[in-house]
Amino acid sequence: MIFSGYIFLYVLSNNYGISEVGNFTLIQAILFTISTISVLGLDTLSVKLVPINENNLKFLYFRIILNIFPIALFFSFLLFYLSDNIALFFDKKILNDYLRILSFSIIPLSIININCEFFRGKKNMFFYSLYNRGSILMFLLVIIHIFSINKSNNQTLIYMYYFYAIVILALISTIHLFSKYLIHTNSRKIKNIPSKNLISFESRNMLIINIIFISFQFVDVILLGILSSSYNVGIYTILLKISSITSLVLLGVNSISGPIISKLYNSNKISELDYYIRLIVRMSSFISLPILFIIILFSNYILTNFGDNLLFYKNALYILCLAQFINVLSGSVGLIMQMTGYEKIFRNIILFSIFINIILSFIFIPKYEVLGAVYSSSISLILWNVLSIIYVKKKINIYSFFR
Repeated sequence: MIFSGYIFLYVLSNNYGISEVGNFTLIQAILFTISTISVLGLDTLSVKLVPINENNLKFLYFRIILNIFPIALFFSFLLFYLSDNIALFFDKKILNDYLRILSFSIIPLSIININCEFFRGKKNMFFYSLYNRGSILMFLLVIIHIFSINKSNNQTLIYMYYFYAIVILALISTIHLFSKYLIHTNSRKIKNIPSKNLISFESRNMLIINIIFISFQFVDVILLGILSSSYNVGIYTILLKISSITSLVLLGVNSISGPIISKLYNSNKISELDYYIRLIVRMSSFISLPILFIIILFSNYILTNFGDNLLFYKNALYILCLAQFINVLSGSVGLIMQMTGYEKIFRNIILFSIFINIILSFIFIPKYEVLGAVYSSSISLILWNVLSIIYVKKKINIYSFFR
């Protein structure tokens, strides 16, 4: 499912051009940021709550949905009515139509977030990965193939079909979650909640972390969109997507490690936790290293598949790959902090890194455009990893970097 994103970028860049890749990425950045806010941190909190509420899952699920639905609905209307202002802010009028079409995808996107984390909480990582946001593009590719979109078609249809793909995934994942885990649970008491209100201090902290983290993910895209053209956003998106292959293994490891890290830490099994962290860092690094070499060796071939002009940005790809590999060598350091009660510190580290990223972006992007975004994002990614490694070593006495 992960590779559907790469296939979609290839289809979009070859049929509609790199500028349309940039427009699509900006739309994604807006949608994913808003849907992250809409779930109020309850998606991440559910990873902790699901394992200890085996008999209450249906009640827990409905409590979460009832909390997030009005927020998601509010943001849907807000996005619909402010779409013109957002398009003017980016100086890209065409975004107005796309945003209006996709404004009411906030609700199904929020439901997808919750469903995925419930599967993750049950340690069912196959369906967590299957129903993750990346799978939306798989459904979109299927719809595009069925309706045979080509250059002569209205580009707006892509965004209409994107909305359909989001709704389809939300429906399928909800039906599956209910049939597999929720339908036979009847208890109406949720454990490990300090009050009747699900939106606790912990969930608010997780919400802030999630917002900051997704801001970190998209800040370069958004600033490129403001300070430069959709074409440059498209180029940066393709380079970032290619370089991210280097850290795919770490993402997979993180998807299964959250509950394990939390359990070991809360059981005070620090030596076992240290061994587990060392093991997954080594595994991730040994798998990622040959991927890094393959990208470097075949960079010409890879880049020309998305357009001959991308060869000019080969060195930028190398820089991004190096930053991603350092991220892999640093291990699941952010996840460790979130699962061991240091969410607030992790939030502050990411916030500081975003601040540095924004400053560097305003310095580099006007002068170097795509390369400016590459420099700022790579520096800030390495920075937050280094700061997090130092803190985890100091507070938990675990050294997460490769050893």
